Amino acid sequence: MLKHITAFIVASIIFIIFITIAVIFSNYLMGKIVAGRDTVKVPKLIGAEFQQARNYCKTLSLEMDIIDEEYSTYPKGYIISQTPSPQRTIFKNRTIQTVISKGPKKVNMPNLIGFYFDDVEVLLTSYELKIGEVTQHYSNEIPAGHVISTEPYPGADIIIGKTVNFVISIGPDPLDLTEQENLEILPQKDSLGYFEENIF
Repeated sequence: MLKHITAFIVASIIFIIFITIAVIFSNYLMGKIVAGRDTVKVPKLIGAEFQQARNYCKTLSLEMDIIDEEYSTYPKGYIISQTPSPQRTIFKNRTIQTVISKGPKKVNMPNLIGFYFDDVEVLLTSYELKIGEVTQHYSNEIPAGHVISTEPYPGADIIIGKTVNFVISIGPDPLDLTEQENLEILPQKDSLGYFEENIF
């Protein structure tokens, strides 16, 4: 029984020694392989135009690939993210995966002419737009408090998050004589006749 235990212990020690030597040799061999391969630091590609970035990466012996496209504030065709991240050390001939911008997301400007201005902000929010400059103007056609015009105009493409300027009606112009009835029209006189009649 003692001999069997001794043999088992000896066999276990030999196995452990063998595994240790194998691991050391494997790490040594891997280090030699790695040392024999050229490495390079990953450049920062975010914010660069894809084709220009690809040409630059070729000079570093790196490849590039597009894995997705998303709307962003970057212009269309520009890189918005990359894997591996910048400044990481990698082997040459590795492929850098990138996500490319589709450009800013746009919507068609809704037609808000004639809308009551107090309702406009809720409508703009659904389009991801904001209220910009608001001015007032007389209007004989649009009731007071309602929208006369917008900038951009209805139907125009507008980037989400941008502002919309409004002109709001304050009702008819009280000095617009064409809208007043039963106005007494005074006879036309030259200045000299007026002074002769009222002063002299």
